[in-house]
Amino acid sequence: MSKQTHILIAEDEEFVRVPLGMFLERSGYKVSFAVDGEEALEKLKELSPDVVLSDLNMPKVNGFQLLEETVKTRPRLPVIVISGAGTLEAVLRALRSGAWDYLEKPIIDYDLLLHCIESVLEKRKLMQMAERYQQLFEQTKRARTEEREEELRIRKIIEEQLLKSKQEWEETVNFLPDPIVLYTRDHRIIRLNAAMAEALGVDAADAVDMRLCLFDNCQGRTADSCPHNLLMETEEPITSEFFSQKSGKYYEVKVLPFYELWDSRVSGSVLHARDISERIAAQKKETELQTRILQSQKLESVGQLASGIAHEINTPTQYIGSNVDFLEEAFSDISTAVTAMLKDPAIKDSDLGKKIYSLLADADWEFLEDEIPAAIQQTREGIRQVTRIVQAMKDFSNPGSKEMQEANLNRIIDTTVTVARNEWKYDAELKLDLDPDLPPVVCLADEIGQVILTMIVNAAHAIAALHNNSEQKEKGCIGIVTTHDEENVVVKITDTGVGIHPDIIDKIFDPFFTTKEVGTGTGQGLAIAFDVVHDKHGGSITVDSSLGEGTTFTIRLPKFRKTL
Repeated sequence: MSKQTHILIAEDEEFVRVPLGMFLERSGYKVSFAVDGEEALEKLKELSPDVVLSDLNMPKVNGFQLLEETVKTRPRLPVIVISGAGTLEAVLRALRSGAWDYLEKPIIDYDLLLHCIESVLEKRKLMQMAERYQQLFEQTKRARTEEREEELRIRKIIEEQLLKSKQEWEETVNFLPDPIVLYTRDHRIIRLNAAMAEALGVDAADAVDMRLCLFDNCQGRTADSCPHNLLMETEEPITSEFFSQKSGKYYEVKVLPFYELWDSRVSGSVLHARDISERIAAQKKETELQTRILQSQKLESVGQLASGIAHEINTPTQYIGSNVDFLEEAFSDISTAVTAMLKDPAIKDSDLGKKIYSLLADADWEFLEDEIPAAIQQTREGIRQVTRIVQAMKDFSNPGSKEMQEANLNRIIDTTVTVARNEWKYDAELKLDLDPDLPPVVCLADEIGQVILTMIVNAAHAIAALHNNSEQKEKGCIGIVTTHDEENVVVKITDTGVGIHPDIIDKIFDPFFTTKEVGTGTGQGLAIAFDVVHDKHGGSITVDSSLGEGTTFTIRLPKFRKTL
């Protein structure tokens, strides 16, 4: 019966230490605990564990001190660092100090922990085998004076053991899901497993002795960024991350020195790659989510402020409107009275009448009689415009429902155009061609409004950029057209701006991608617009652009809500 593997957990945080120990015990391991580095050093002497799981930040004796003492006293004891520090500096220091592997807290995937433990145990086993082979070879050298037959017999034993080791490697490592490859100093492949052959896009049998690297920028040439080359210079283990164009995956790559069997010279490297695409995707998704939450909170705050301002403007506007009505009515009465007085012969021919005529002439009554009603009418039109802007501000700042509801898309566009007028009025004329028979759309009205606002603002900026880069000073044009077909309501937003370069047009919906100067763009507007249209509404958003001529964005929203 094989000995049960004994694991020592050095962790000062109970809520991490206890669940970790329970999981490992359920997985068939014998577990001991140490609440700090000092206790861990004592239990290393007492218990002689097979593996040590150690935190870095601990009282009395920290993880680095524990690691250095363990390497000094028991260099073949695997130490796996588990820490929440998470910095590249901490990782590199731990690995350079002798850690066999590094995991981040909190550990979400315990299968990854088991894989890590099994990997270091397998590595220790292989190292022990290598040590035995080394010892056996030393014995062989001391016995060179013996008869040839004995030397041949021993050589045969060694060859059989090496063959067995190779077979064991092929039977175990070849079936590991992580890509693994063994390189010579000049970057030629000695051996690789099936996962690495797949990642490199080659046949495993044909790859031997080829100069080929998992890092795309290292293929067939030396590159300063290649971790293998860096290891050949420093002879220190290296860990890095990269994206493979061939497989379309992100990898965490650990490169370890590979020593000659008969001496301590570094003859190559062992490269172990772990697929971290899901982790990177989760991190990106979390970053995008946080950015969108902050954007939503910011917009909500601006909306509340705009709603308050609209309310404050509304009250004095009503006062002005009422007073204009009064002035219009009063002037009409005054004008009627003056006209009647001027037509009365009794007044006209009297001395008083002549004096009144003189006063009216001095006041330029004929001009006032024509211009005052016109001024009152212009004031009334201005009040109506203010009222429209205030109502648009109130509609746009209304947080709206969090549920899908029928909404008038034309009204959303009209409101957004009014609110955003200050963004486009200096550089462009905005023309609306809204289908009067456009059916209601089941949507999140406030989020669709934000999409339209993003498109209008981007169009205005594109036109401004064209003006800044040329001598053309005429206003550009922004056009918004709505139509519909059997399945979709369609919105087309066209501008006569600078256009989008073909090399980047496929990236414009990527989070954080922006062509604007630092401080003028976050790279989130179009990414959020794509999420709202595509992910939340089951629609589509496409772009067609000609450099120097303009851009058209086409938004399609389904008439009927789709289940995504």
